Amino acid sequence: MEVKKEGTPVEKRTDQIIEVQKGWTLYSMARQYYPVVNPSLLDFILQANPQINDAHLIFPSQKIKIPGIAEESLLVRVSDHIYYIHLGTFGSTRDVHSYQSGAFKGVRDVRSYLRGKKIKVIPRKVSPRETWYRLEMGKFASKEEALEAIQVLQEKKRLPLLDCLPKKPS
Repeated sequence: MEVKKEGTPVEKRTDQIIEVQKGWTLYSMARQYYPVVNPSLLDFILQANPQINDAHLIFPSQKIKIPGIAEESLLVRVSDHIYYIHLGTFGSTRDVHSYQSGAFKGVRDVRSYLRGKKIKVIPRKVSPRETWYRLEMGKFASKEEALEAIQVLQEKKRLPLLDCLPKKPS
């Protein structure tokens, strides 16, 4: 499969540790480091910071890891030879259904390439009163196969986390 220039692997930014300032929320903090903020990005930040128990509550002077994003960030390793891809995280089951029904519609090369792959919906409690839903697709038999699928999906703009990458200058 030929991957166009825009489908080339993304350079990973290095992780940063920052100190929360008074009045910050997870969303406002993320806005300072990423050009787009969505539930997939916030889920990614929460995953890098297991000490945060509530996506709506961070404290001044708290240290938070701002993770770098790359295509490999979407890999979910199940075992030595089994991988899933984190497609995205959504704030409601309605958003999940909308993504599932529209993500691959009319994109023949993506549908045929991912034929036989299953999509799992994984609930993720992000606060005492709120659950988000992470979508993962697999099984892929190797890291390389999963990365190739990520490149195809990113070329078609089907991966919300990679939408949060800074735009490269033309």
